Amino acid sequence: MTRLLQIEAQIAALKAEKKALRTTTFAPGRNPHRSYKPSGEGQRAPRRHDNAHLAWIRRLPCVATYVSTGRLVYGCQAAHLRLSSARHGKTDPGMQRKPDDMWTTPLSPEQHRIQGDVKGEARFWGDLGVDPFLLCQRLHAVSGDDAAGLEVIRSLRSGGSPQ
Repeated sequence: MTRLLQIEAQIAALKAEKKALRTTTFAPGRNPHRSYKPSGEGQRAPRRHDNAHLAWIRRLPCVATYVSTGRLVYGCQAAHLRLSSARHGKTDPGMQRKPDDMWTTPLSPEQHRIQGDVKGEARFWGDLGVDPFLLCQRLHAVSGDDAAGLEVIRSLRSGGSPQ
């Protein structure tokens, strides 16, 4: 019985020690339950989300299918562009992080897989003859306007650069 009491006392001591290690003092007005967001120089900026833009992109036809065949195929996914371009103000978000939602294009599930896994982004867009940075910027500029989005995509067949 005394052995059991000793074990229970040790467990209680360990729990108290663990609790003491968890206790941290915070500056007045700081909520310890908020997630930390880096703000200093050299820290990553948080990703900008735009659910309305993503939903709109998914309503558009597949860019790759239209450019290669002239067919408008719907039922797309919003494919995030991971390439970076200083000229277009697009930076690399880093490993295992998605870029901001403005850098998306509508691709069918099959084309999205080819773009990401089979060819790689640079080769995929190069083979299509499309500047994906300009495409993303133009689509973002007309976000929510179905007719204007379709016109941006249709302009790709006449030269590869969205109007």
